[in-house]
Amino acid sequence: LAIVGAGLGYLYFQKQTPLYRSSALLQVIHHNSDPRVENMMAQRNLSDAQYVLTSNKLLKDAILNHNLSELPTLRGMQSIDSKVQKLSGMVRASTNKSAPNILTISCEGPYAEDTKLIADACSDEFRNHQEENYKQAVDRLSDLLQRAQRELGDRLDKLELEYADFIRDTE
Repeated sequence: LAIVGAGLGYLYFQKQTPLYRSSALLQVIHHNSDPRVENMMAQRNLSDAQYVLTSNKLLKDAILNHNLSELPTLRGMQSIDSKVQKLSGMVRASTNKSAPNILTISCEGPYAEDTKLIADACSDEFRNHQEENYKQAVDRLSDLLQRAQRELGDRLDKLELEYADFIRDTE
């Protein structure tokens, strides 16, 4: 009976599709002089990496901008949504506690070359999305600072007029 079980296990093992894994590494760099602050910022920025990595927007951009539809992994799938769903099950993001500013993006699938191309495409799009978010934040901050500068300038002008009136009235 043990020999029959071992034989069936061997046959099952032979029919298993091999899975390949490829990874891409991203380093998040903040322009701070204190490395402790840099690590804290990187940890905070990467805490939602898995969610961002498997988001529809990022995966659609990866498929469209890197021609992933041509890969055997996605060939034959008609809708972009089915391709996104397939990729969302294949890619993962993780960080290492000893290096919190390093993000590992990995892809696991039945085609070795596809996993490499998908991991690289997702890495590129993750970086692009982070840069886009950074630029939007800088633009918002710039707008806020300009608005505050205008408001303070208007307030200063008003106070200067009031002061001039006060000086004129006290003479």
